[in-house]
Amino acid sequence: MLFMGGFVLAIAASKYKLDAGLTKALLKPFGTNANMVLLGFIIMTAIFSMFMSNTATAAIYSHQS
Repeated sequence: MLFMGGFVLAIAASKYKLDAGLTKALLKPFGTNANMVLLGFIIMTAIFSMFMSNTATAAIYSHQS
């Protein structure tokens, strides 16, 4: 049930483009350097993991293309 809830939360965030909007807004300060973008993803995942389940956080970022 925990995994299902996490995936449902990730699908809902993707459906309403909440994940893409937050990612674009939060990655802006990190620029276009590949190392800085990776650092940005690591920091955002850590911050989102504080408020969401780890399953949903991982599913959101693995769902983006």
